Amino acid sequence: MEIILNYLDSMFAQLPDTEEVRKAKGEMASTMEDKYTELKAEGKSENEAIGIVISEFGNMEELIRELGIRERDASSNAMQETKPSPAVKINLNQGREYIEDMKGYARKIGIGVVLCICSPILLINSGVRTDAATPTAIGLVVLFVMVAAAVVLFIVNGISMSKYEYLQHEVFELEPGAKSVIGKLQEEARPVFGRKMAIGVSCIIIGVIPAIVAGIIFDESQAVKIGAAVSLLLLFVAAGVYILITAGMPYGCYDVLLQKGDYSVERKKNKLIDKVATIYWPVIVAIYLAYSFLTEDWGRSWIIWPVAGVLFGAIAGICSISSKNDNDR
Repeated sequence: MEIILNYLDSMFAQLPDTEEVRKAKGEMASTMEDKYTELKAEGKSENEAIGIVISEFGNMEELIRELGIRERDASSNAMQETKPSPAVKINLNQGREYIEDMKGYARKIGIGVVLCICSPILLINSGVRTDAATPTAIGLVVLFVMVAAAVVLFIVNGISMSKYEYLQHEVFELEPGAKSVIGKLQEEARPVFGRKMAIGVSCIIIGVIPAIVAGIIFDESQAVKIGAAVSLLLLFVAAGVYILITAGMPYGCYDVLLQKGDYSVERKKNKLIDKVATIYWPVIVAIYLAYSFLTEDWGRSWIIWPVAGVLFGAIAGICSISSKNDNDR
């Protein structure tokens, strides 16, 4: 209910401070609270109840018409100076829809990444158990099928989320009240996000332990045990990465909507990293496939991916510094 009241305060902040407006605000607060209580009694979750209440009572234009306030009076308190505003405006319902869609998108992308990480497990274990070609061939088939399934998930869901790309790349304006509510939602989500990030990173670190121990204890004659340790590593890494993706992507929506951090107005003017990424990742894929096919060392070639990820982070940092220096000139 606090989020609804904050939204209401933000809505009325741009209206003149008159007795009529104060009375309307009190009546609307009472009506919204009754509706919220009714929805909660029906079994709606808090987020669902808040979204429904705001969608039904959060139209500022209708409020101005009902109060008979002239547009110039309604905006007099909010506009101390004239400045150009972005053409695109986002209301709270659009913002909440974006966040909910991103949660579903993150789960599917997470599944795709898990498929990619786990795809070589059968190949690794079939290769260390026997020299026969058939198990290795089966392992390769499974690898490519899993990667293909992941690619389908990436493409299909990427297309479905393409309608929101402008939020990350274009400057927009949140409608009155939406900014404060989304900021409040981010504050509430921060502790959960922190816990999930800690769990995800812990899974990855724990997964390294069996591989290190196996490398120290076992020699080449015990390749089966080493293969099992590597498989365990991949499973832990897959679990950790899935948690990081499903926690990080939805949480990142708040920064997108509030235009903070990597999605600030200044950063949106920097297109360098996007250009680098379009070249970088296809090159990494080519290197991975070329090395794997030429050496037939599929059991070790997967290390290219984590190395490439760390390297890309460094490249992104360099691009960011370079762009900042250019903007300061």
